[in-house]
Amino acid sequence: MGIENRFRQAAYSYILVGSSTVLLTLIFLPVSHYRGGVAYIIPGVIFLIVIGYFIYKGYRLLTRIIAILALGRTLLFTLNFLLYMPVAVPLPFIDPPRKIVLISGAGKPIFLMMALLTGFVAFMLIRAGWWRGQNRP
Repeated sequence: MGIENRFRQAAYSYILVGSSTVLLTLIFLPVSHYRGGVAYIIPGVIFLIVIGYFIYKGYRLLTRIIAILALGRTLLFTLNFLLYMPVAVPLPFIDPPRKIVLISGAGKPIFLMMALLTGFVAFMLIRAGWWRGQNRP
């Protein structure tokens, strides 16, 4: 399999799984969690399509950066699924300092689903960004 196919597969998985993640957010999370509804999600969808296009074209550095970010999202979703009590994790390098709130409660199975989906995307992006295989570009 050529390296170009890996980038195409990673782009397709990034766009399709990202779109399904947005759809799951709209269906299962209350509007108060994403501050105002669909209008605030539209820039994210545009970003998803643009970044997916660049991954499709084979930008290795961008693919690696997005893979690291996807691993971070996978970790966050996994922690949200596993932790029993709500925990606020401080982010010290942001001005002003903010906290990520890890949620527990009735919506926890959705976090497992999101972790599995973003983990798959991270795997596909890592596969395209780092594994060279037989055909080196």
